[in-house]
Parts: sequence; C-alpha cells; structure tokens
Amino acid sequence: MEQDESGSEAKAQTLIKEYKARFQTIESTMHPRGIPGEAQGKSSNLSWAAKYIINKYQREDAKRNVIVTVLDGMNCYSLPSFFH
Repeated sequence: MEQDESGSEAKAQTLIKEYKARFQTIESTMHPRGIPGEAQGKSSNLSWAAKYIINKYQREDAKRNVIVTVLDGMNCYSLPSFFH
C-alpha cells in the first residue's frame, strides 16, 4: 500500500487481523512517496514488497513458501471468495 494513503495502515491491520489465521505469517508493506526516479502505483508497490522479501528471506529455501499479493481498496471486497 501507499504509505501516505489516508487510512492505509488501518486498512492493512484490518486485513491482517481478519486473515491471519489462514497463514503462518502475514505482513504488509507501505511504499513511501518521493523515491527519486520511481513512480507511484501498483507496480512500484509490488517492487517495494519484493525488495522487502528479498532482504527478509535471504535463504532460497525460506523464499519457497512466500506469497506476495498486491491489493487495493477495491480488491478487499473480493477477499472472502479468494481465500475460501
């Protein structure tokens, strides 16, 4: 999510709380605004999350069970059917 989007942290925490029982670990990342040469948008948010994962899970075997998804406010309404 975008770090400066109004309510992004609260939205992330709501999703984590609602779906944490379905995953071993669930986290969110907040893409900061103003990184030189970087546009704001879904692809840059995914790139930010991927960089976070690469730094957090440095061993190849640890990366095998990582799922990355990019959701925005509209996608949140379809989550119940997506994870059932």
